[in-house]
Amino acid sequence: MADRIHPEPPSGYAPPPPPPPPHSKPPEKKSRPRSGTYVIQIPKDQIYRIPPPENATLYEYYTRRPTSHRRRSIILTSILSILFLLSILTAITGLFYLFLRPRLPSLSADRLTFINITSTEIDAILRASNQNDKIGFRYLPGGSLSISYSGVPLARSPWPEFKQVPGNITVLDTALAGDGFRPTDPIQKALEAELRQGEVLLGMKMTAPVRFFAASLTTWTFTVRVWCDVVVDRLTADARIISQECNSALDF
Repeated sequence: MADRIHPEPPSGYAPPPPPPPPHSKPPEKKSRPRSGTYVIQIPKDQIYRIPPPENATLYEYYTRRPTSHRRRSIILTSILSILFLLSILTAITGLFYLFLRPRLPSLSADRLTFINITSTEIDAILRASNQNDKIGFRYLPGGSLSISYSGVPLARSPWPEFKQVPGNITVLDTALAGDGFRPTDPIQKALEAELRQGEVLLGMKMTAPVRFFAASLTTWTFTVRVWCDVVVDRLTADARIISQECNSALDF
């Protein structure tokens, strides 16, 4: 078969341009995310905390535990220190009494003068004795002396401050005063009966803070109590002491 011959295009002929591809669009620029704050909602059962809340409870427990332990240690140490000091003081007191064997102060009344029984003014001549050979007394301020009848106060006065060396006897002239004698009817009748008999029982009491000393050693302060039963024949200026009995005690 003979080949088909295509006619040549005339000179100056330009072929038409090819059609554009269907649905062609210009390329789009990629968009960048905007800066800002975003809220993301997550279900409640998927919310997590870092660190978890249990850590706060554990931290509080472990930090509080050493503090309470330290406080207990301080209290225990203080108690042991106090007990140790008390044991030392007790030992010193025991040795003091064992080797020196101190005798307590004694008190007696030489004369009681009732100046005015209504206003209860009494002048007392007292004798304070130190019967120790090696121990002295130092009476400190704050002591008192009182005279009463059947528990009803008659008069009182401060106990003087003075120092008493071993074997010393100190005579004290003391003026006592009260607010008036106001007995009840039974006590008044008992007093009148004793006045008729010529034997009136009075109570005399002395309380004073005292320190013992021996050479260069001085103890801490004790409270000495002396109480006496004194019998007089009358409650006048010329009263006479018939009998008396005194006892002493030491309060630590």
